[in-house]
Amino acid sequence: MNIEIDFKYLHLLDLNIISKLKNSFLLYECLDTYENNIIMQNNKFNLIKNINLMKKKIGTTDILFSVSKSISFKEFKIGVDEKLRCLIQNDIFYNIDRVPLKVSDIYLEEKQDYYINKFSKFIYYKDEPIGYGQIIRKNSTFLLVNFGIISKFRGKGFGKILLEHLCYECNKENIEELYIQVGTDNFRAIRLYNKCKFKLYGKMNIWVRD
Repeated sequence: MNIEIDFKYLHLLDLNIISKLKNSFLLYECLDTYENNIIMQNNKFNLIKNINLMKKKIGTTDILFSVSKSISFKEFKIGVDEKLRCLIQNDIFYNIDRVPLKVSDIYLEEKQDYYINKFSKFIYYKDEPIGYGQIIRKNSTFLLVNFGIISKFRGKGFGKILLEHLCYECNKENIEELYIQVGTDNFRAIRLYNKCKFKLYGKMNIWVRD
């Protein structure tokens, strides 16, 4: 069984609670603070990843822009595009140690409260799907996730075009701020987000205990 721990209850964690979850895989994501780090270490969690939390203020500059006629965008269609999204994301995030995304994972996500279908978009080049990105809502925060361009089309400016399109969609819906999480060692992605006026907002850590 996998368990995600809500940050509101972090201060309640102790070894007695953890001992009752011996057969569970625990994952926790939290701000990189001295207090949080001490609590996680005391409860035998291991730090596995450092993340930058970046924020962009959506404004009047996030307007409809012209792109080449060979570029188009398509909203994800539930019940139709799950396999396509699965193929694209597994290319974007390919890593020998990563468990590939399954179509069933996408069906499950579609049922979650945070999922917003109108903010789930493909980018096409000459009628070929080359990337994907989506915006979810957690509480009152809008977060860009699952964003990227497939390997053979990287380095050609398509990521910036897709990101600008998603920011434009936010502006249409009067969303004032957009956040994204990116690994501190993902320098290429960080450069892209900086170009699109995302600023460092804070540092986060991912901890696990198995």
